[in-house]
Amino acid sequence: PIYVAYTDGSTVRKAPAAARTYSPSETGLSASFTQYVSTMPRLTPNTLYTYYPVVNGEQISAASRFRTAGPGPFRFAVVGDTGMGTPGQYRVAAQLALETPAFLLHLGDIAYGHGFFSEFQKNHFDVYQEMMMRVPFFTAVGNHEYDSGDRDAAPYRALHTMPVETVPSV
Repeated sequence: PIYVAYTDGSTVRKAPAAARTYSPSETGLSASFTQYVSTMPRLTPNTLYTYYPVVNGEQISAASRFRTAGPGPFRFAVVGDTGMGTPGQYRVAAQLALETPAFLLHLGDIAYGHGFFSEFQKNHFDVYQEMMMRVPFFTAVGNHEYDSGDRDAAPYRALHTMPVETVPSV
């Protein structure tokens, strides 16, 4: 069984997860990778959660954390056009790492120059990995993500899964 274990510090819950493995022939990367997608129900507002994926009873990665939204104002970060892997990008990433936003919104152009899987890894995941373990990232596809040679930005869509349900009104 595959699931995500998550806790608010008092109760550990399990949410089923779907898995999709991408082979090197699909991605051009040197090894396969697996994407896990899960929906964690019954979250409490303004609560810190810790979560981690579990496959066949084994935790397969380090735990990550996020805080659910609560009442009142909140802070968020917005970036775009960051996927070049330049020293400037690393400086901005280091500055962002000092912040504590509720979430980060990325406006696109995540993986220069062509939106290949390898460019996402090098210019996005490697750069923001530590921040992604504590801050939810919401991304939008940019024109460079469509340069992968496929009209549907397949690498972007394979690597990013966004919420599909609406947020209830307050």
